[in-house]
Amino acid sequence: MSNEKIDILTGEYVTLSFKKADVGQRIGAFLLDWLILGVASYFIIALIEEVNLTFFEYIYFSLLPFFNLFIEYKTKGYTIGKKILGLRIISDECTAPSFLQCFMRWLLFPIDYIVVGLILMAQKGQRLGDMASGCQCICTADKYQDKVDLDEEFKYLQPNYKVQYPKAAQLNKDDITVITKVLYHTSFQGRAEETARKIEESLNIARKSPSATLFLKDILNDYKFLNK
Repeated sequence: MSNEKIDILTGEYVTLSFKKADVGQRIGAFLLDWLILGVASYFIIALIEEVNLTFFEYIYFSLLPFFNLFIEYKTKGYTIGKKILGLRIISDECTAPSFLQCFMRWLLFPIDYIVVGLILMAQKGQRLGDMASGCQCICTADKYQDKVDLDEEFKYLQPNYKVQYPKAAQLNKDDITVITKVLYHTSFQGRAEETARKIEESLNIARKSPSATLFLKDILNDYKFLNK
């Protein structure tokens, strides 16, 4: 198993470290995906034939190649096999992959695994589809790395995001720099409560969460959302 780390610089100039998924893990996830899909298909087709709906059988087989593309996009970087083995696809900005990125990985998949994919994954940790789409495959399981909740850190990018503290837009870049350091730099993390109180006083607001860290994350996400 690979112990090589991937360091990714986010848009907030914070470096997050992940353990790279090795070739064996990725092949295992691929085999699991298609094994599960094959078993599910067997029962679905048996059911269709039982009720004599041949037309739906053609529809099912025409949609089958797009199954993993749909799953990977809707689950923000997972497939069933990846989830089981503790893997995830993320963008080079440490966010969930967009539909275009998932589509690019899916489109180049046949070339990758037939021609160059295994070679590239062994050398660089990325297959051709990863590089073309600007994505990485990382380990997310606790035994592989420290837990990082990307969905929480970048939830302001979600389409249904709701601002909790509209006054966060009044903060300046120095304020955001301090909040970011307190949240992400270990040498500053003991100052979360002190920083939260100063933000409350500065904006004349009351926090909705008893946790200083959660409050600061909400403030940071609101600021980024309001200043997109």
